[in-house]
Amino acid sequence: PTVLFVHHFWPLKNINAFIAPNKETRDELILRGFEKENIHTLGIPVSTKLKQYKNNRKEKRQVSVIVLAGSIPIAPYYSIQSQVKRIVKFVEKNRNFSILWQFIFGANAKAIKYAHTHLTDRKDVEIYDFPSNVQSMIAQSDFVFSKPGGLSVAESISLNKPILLLSRGAGQERANSQFVITSKIGLLLDTEEKLNEFLNELYKYSLSQTS
Repeated sequence: PTVLFVHHFWPLKNINAFIAPNKETRDELILRGFEKENIHTLGIPVSTKLKQYKNNRKEKRQVSVIVLAGSIPIAPYYSIQSQVKRIVKFVEKNRNFSILWQFIFGANAKAIKYAHTHLTDRKDVEIYDFPSNVQSMIAQSDFVFSKPGGLSVAESISLNKPILLLSRGAGQERANSQFVITSKIGLLLDTEEKLNEFLNELYKYSLSQTS
């Protein structure tokens, strides 16, 4: 499964084995009565190519940020659209070549148009729909903004990148958010106040790195 905790819809009867993504999931399955010897804690499957990716940016002192902002514009992506717009507006008002911003919008043409409208002719901004090297881009980034999707969180963890969640999510993604927070591998920035506070601190930090 590409989730980080037990899903309420998972059956426990007539199942021969579970592949658990982490120790917490294994322990919860045991509490729910599943046989311990039939639980295999192997993690979430991600590409073996992740091991090959290294941070090899030429501008080592430039902070790189990736915003995994989209796919088709339906739930659960709607839950982060207002936060993504706030990031775009912040970048528009705070031109800072100490930070490289990379936005990935997938099939959300409306969001791509919005970003292009506000961030035209910016050498410190890159806007994508479906780049072929997303994992490499994550590897070369210092921070990853995302919704709490299991696979994007798992890839960020595999690449040792701090995860900045723009929404707590619902259902299984809410459990993913809780895992990120309790494991101290990321932050929840699900309000305008929290997001603005982090963006301002990031801005100050990037300037200190290039001074």
